Amino acid sequence: MDGVMVQVCNKSQENIDKSLTKRSPVKSVMLAIVKKFRRTGSVLCQRKGASGRRRTVFTNNNQGCVLSQSIRSPKRSLQRTAYKLNISETSTRRLFKSIAGYSYRIQIGERLNVSDKRARETKVTFTLTVISIDKQLDSLDLNAQMSLKRNHSTVNELSFGMLCLGMGSLVLILLRTRTSIQLLLTKSVTERTLLHLLIISRGTDFEYPSHSSDLTPPDAYIWGMRKESVFQSEDPPANIGELRRKITLFSNCSNHSINMLDNLQNRYEACLRRKGAHFEYLN
Repeated sequence: MDGVMVQVCNKSQENIDKSLTKRSPVKSVMLAIVKKFRRTGSVLCQRKGASGRRRTVFTNNNQGCVLSQSIRSPKRSLQRTAYKLNISETSTRRLFKSIAGYSYRIQIGERLNVSDKRARETKVTFTLTVISIDKQLDSLDLNAQMSLKRNHSTVNELSFGMLCLGMGSLVLILLRTRTSIQLLLTKSVTERTLLHLLIISRGTDFEYPSHSSDLTPPDAYIWGMRKESVFQSEDPPANIGELRRKITLFSNCSNHSINMLDNLQNRYEACLRRKGAHFEYLN
């Protein structure tokens, strides 16, 4: 029985390796992600499906109907709008994104959520204070942290992503504690490895608002910096193995944490200048 289980596990691992190899990143695709990161601070690739001409649902008539519907009833649900126009919800969502009415509807929503803006301002103000304190830590403390992470290569790759995903900006504090790192190390080695491979091969797939600096977790900036550093080098990776090795080298760089803090600080300060409002581009 044990022999059968071993064969099944080996076969599963082979299938995973094959699927990861098929997903090896093309240089043009990764450069596009790097370009988006420089423009927005986000690395989430929202493009899905094959490219091609717009289908008949994107007619001037449908766009006009969606725009007029949102102006008359900005709080009407997407489902009701789709039912009214007799088109699918997916097509309706794409229509909203393709017309000026989409921006109009976002503005309406922000007017209805003034308290949310105040909450965002409070959050980013607190986080900027934490960043300021963090930057004042002496170099000995920073070197000690980097040495600790170098002793556990898995932490190099997953600590930011997993901790940021669950705890947001407070990761800046929690990364300074051994408790958080030890909790991460208690996970199954196989589980960590598979998650690591999937994240690297597919790129970051964590859900977050791609143009909202106050809500985007820090792992977005980190993955963007990693990809920019790796794929803009003189010798870009040709496969998943090289990508893993180069990203690990970049993660061990002592400037890694400092660059992340600088990037996060710039975007949070931009959010404060806009009084907590969402924005698309970082000037």
